[in-house]
Amino acid sequence: MKRREYRQVRRAEAADATRRRIVDATFALHAAQGIAGTTMTQIAARAGVSVGSVYAHFPTYDDVVAACTAHASAAIAPAGTAGFAACATLADRVRGLVAEIFGFYERAVRFEQIRAEQDRFAALRPFFAAEERQRLTLTRAALAPFAIDGATTDVVAALLDAAVWGSLRRSGLGQSEAIDAITDFLLPRLAAANAASPRRRRTR
Repeated sequence: MKRREYRQVRRAEAADATRRRIVDATFALHAAQGIAGTTMTQIAARAGVSVGSVYAHFPTYDDVVAACTAHASAAIAPAGTAGFAACATLADRVRGLVAEIFGFYERAVRFEQIRAEQDRFAALRPFFAAEERQRLTLTRAALAPFAIDGATTDVVAALLDAAVWGSLRRSGLGQSEAIDAITDFLLPRLAAANAASPRRRRTR
């Protein structure tokens, strides 16, 4: 490799490393104090770079918010079917579903608070819209083997929202206790809906 090409590669690598430091610093600050409460000056100080360097990589604050949102999407494992895929009973599938979704909220630090800021920062909206779609998709997948109607499934997905999880945790419940509480609330209603379903009676 020619010396000039080598210098260009090194400069590009250095720029990428600086960008990563800025995004990591932004992510940490957002988790600690929210998006609206974070400034470019704070980001620069946390990343160990100049404010000018931050602006060179991200000309506006919305740009760094968008980069941080993409980083969060990649860094925080989304809720999936692992919690209930192999479960056969309604009770096990519901508990696995609740544990999977509540586990995501625990990993996504300040999820509720940052979600509340999406009206101010458009870059956040796709992330939270995707979470809502995923929650409904997982709920439908968990309840698919049973005769649960669509309206009831939608209600279950709504009751698994981060606001419910946050309220349970703020009431003093630990993570496992919150999972137990919402599972115990949902199960009798879902079992009754499954037993009463015309679809279930037709398939007996």
